[in-house]
Order: sequence, then C-alpha cells, then structure tokens
Amino acid sequence: MASHSTTWQGIIAITFVLGILAVALMGFLVLSNPGLIFSSVSAANLTSPSPSVTRQSPSPTITSTSTLTRTPFLPLPTETPSPTPTNTLTPTATRTPSPTHLPTRTATATSKPKPTRPPKTATATLPPQTSIEGVIGHPQLYTLDCEARSAVDLAAFFGVNINEKDFLHNLPKSNNPETGFVGNYRDPRGQLPPDSYGVYAGPVAALLRQYGLKAHSSQNLSFKRLQTEIAGGRPVMVWVIGNIWPGVPVEYITPDGETIIVANYEHTVIVTGYDETTVSVVDGDLVYQSPQDEFLASWGVLRYLAITIEK
Repeated sequence: MASHSTTWQGIIAITFVLGILAVALMGFLVLSNPGLIFSSVSAANLTSPSPSVTRQSPSPTITSTSTLTRTPFLPLPTETPSPTPTNTLTPTATRTPSPTHLPTRTATATSKPKPTRPPKTATATLPPQTSIEGVIGHPQLYTLDCEARSAVDLAAFFGVNINEKDFLHNLPKSNNPETGFVGNYRDPRGQLPPDSYGVYAGPVAALLRQYGLKAHSSQNLSFKRLQTEIAGGRPVMVWVIGNIWPGVPVEYITPDGETIIVANYEHTVIVTGYDETTVSVVDGDLVYQSPQDEFLASWGVLRYLAITIEK
C-alpha cells in the first residue's frame, strides 16, 4: 500500500512540473512573438492608429477654433498690435488734459491783471489836469493825409523832422488799412474800403520807427494809459471820427478774408492834455477841447487805436 501511494504522488508531481513548464513555454512564446497569439488584437491595434491620427486632425481644428477666437482682433491693428493702439490712446488721453489745464491756468492766472495793477497805482498819482506845450500842428496837404500829417507833427515834437510828402509816399499801400494805406489820398473824405480810406496805427508806427522814433501802435488803449502818457509829457496820436464826431463801426472783409472795423470819416488827432471833463487835441492846424464823453465815444468807434512814443 505504501509503494502504491508513493507511485501516485510521483505521477502528480510530474504532472505539476509539466504544467509549470507548459505555462512557462506559453509565456516565452507570447513574449518572443506576441503576434502569434494576439493577431486579432494587433490587427485591431493597427486600425486604431488611424483614429488616433484622425483624432490629431481634430486637434488642429481645435487650434483653428483658437484662431477663430483671434480673428475678431485681427481687423483692429493686425493681430498683435492690438494692445499698442490702446497704449497710444492713453497718451492722447493724458495729453489732452495737460494742455487744456495748462493754458487755462495760465489764462486764469491771468498775467493780464498783473500788468494792470501798476497803471492803477500810477493813476492814483495822476494829476487831475495837465497839458503839453510845444505840439505844433499844420494843415493837411491833401484830403486823406491826416495820418501822415499827425505822425509828422508828433515826430517833430520828439525832435525828428520828416517831410510829409516823403512820409506819405513811404507808407505801404494795401486794401486793408491795418497793413497799408487804402486808396488815393487826394480822393473825397468819408468813404469806406475798398474805396479811398486811409491807414491805421500799425503801418504808421512801423514807419515812424524807421525814422528813429520808439513808436508803438496800440488797440484798446485805456483812457488811464492815455492820461499817464500825457502826464508824462508824451503826446498821443489817436484815431477818431471827423473832428471828434459820433460814428458807427462797420465790418469790412478784406480781399484776404479778414474782417476788420472801419467807419466813415476816419480821422487822426494828437491828444495834448486833459482835465476832469475835457480832452485837448491838436487837429492839423486846429487846437480845441472836446468833452471827455464825446471824445471817448468817437475814439471808441475804431477800438481805441493809438500811437505812443517813448522818449
């Protein structure tokens, strides 16, 4: 009985060993040539790369969708420059406030009131009345040469002798009285440009400077400033209407498109004195006094044009 059981145990052990060898052989075959056992699986794997490739094709489509998200920004400044316009907008935003604030501050700071303060202190010391002696007037040579006549008489007071005809000849000619003499000085009085008219303070002062005088033309000269000049012994040439008559300002558009103020019977006189109610003038060969309110109204028609001379 013992020998019989031993025989069965041997058979079982041999069978177990053979099974292990069979499994090992099968594993070796699988590892050395997997296609023999898993041919169907490998065939499926060969077909699977194609979907994987097709899956990669959607990935470009995904990138194309990303490009679709970029397309709205392409028209603006060509893709990447889109931020740069925003940067350029911010400087313009910062530039606009800075210039607008600076000029307005300089204007509100108004350097203008500061210059007006000295005249106010000066006017406090102005005498209530004063006059200048030695301004000698002469009759006009022509109907429309009042500016030349007044300028030559004013220059003579400051020691510069000028021939009136030479002065009149040397004035520039123009269709705009602010740049030269308009028309013919022999024509009738009282006309308006472009007919024969006369000339304003700028060209007259410029010509006086050529003769060596420190002449300055002014518009909107204040009456206080005029009084200050007279109190300082400096007569002032001014533009009035006729022999200090009332007048009406008229807008005139020059050939260059500039709009200026003109008036019938434009005329010039030399102011030589004032008191509390009147103003004294030399008007060619005439010397007379005018009520202050009438003088200011006539002077104001052409916006208080004047020529002052520094000594």
